[in-house]
Amino acid sequence: MKKRKKTIFTVIAVLLVLVIGTGAVLCSLALKDNEQSLYTLSSTDDGFLKTLLKGAAFGREFTVSETEFNTYINKKYCHSPDEREKGIDHIRIYFHKDVPSEIYAHFFDGNIRFSAYAKVSFHLDTLTNIMILTFTDVRIGQLPISNYTAGKLLETIFSKSSIVTTERNTASVEAKYTYELKNAAIDMTLLDFVPDEGGIICRTNSLTAEAWKSLVSYLRSDEGKEKLRDIYDGIKDKLHNIIFGNN
Repeated sequence: MKKRKKTIFTVIAVLLVLVIGTGAVLCSLALKDNEQSLYTLSSTDDGFLKTLLKGAAFGREFTVSETEFNTYINKKYCHSPDEREKGIDHIRIYFHKDVPSEIYAHFFDGNIRFSAYAKVSFHLDTLTNIMILTFTDVRIGQLPISNYTAGKLLETIFSKSSIVTTERNTASVEAKYTYELKNAAIDMTLLDFVPDEGGIICRTNSLTAEAWKSLVSYLRSDEGKEKLRDIYDGIKDKLHNIIFGNN
């Protein structure tokens, strides 16, 4: 009887050691961060919204560079750990043609810091103007996790976000932007979003007559001439006479 009890206690002790050891290994893998260079932007380009506005001028297809897009989403969705208790402070997407893109990010939750990787596919619902991102092959640090666990992670990270909604291993954001001018606003909605190597092939709605009028009025102002000169250069053949015809 004593021998049996001793054997049972030994088995329990071994199991506890294995559980603790496994937990330590998994925790170590999850917190291992060898990807700083992959989620940190090597360069920035603030031209994303101007590129959208140029495309909206005629409603034609145009290309947004990877750098433009990553600069924009870092400014829109990332925050330093000092500003919030949990969130993302770095994010970078590598776009590919005909295969899922890759995303690297750095998260924080209190004093815990960890990197994450996933393959991501984009689906643009033009009826609702919603972009749905589906994440697969997710890992935290060097630890692969299931889609279910990935969904819980997304839910935790974006629980207080008014911009991003999550469901399972997907995240949804509105695929439209309102460009605020001096005395007006221009609504731009994505109609096409096709990842390509190093960028995205896009198309937006064409500017309405009222939006054209607002843009012309803004470009005629000193502020507009200063801030949107490159937009004017891109569509000067159509706007030159309208903007400067009476000057």
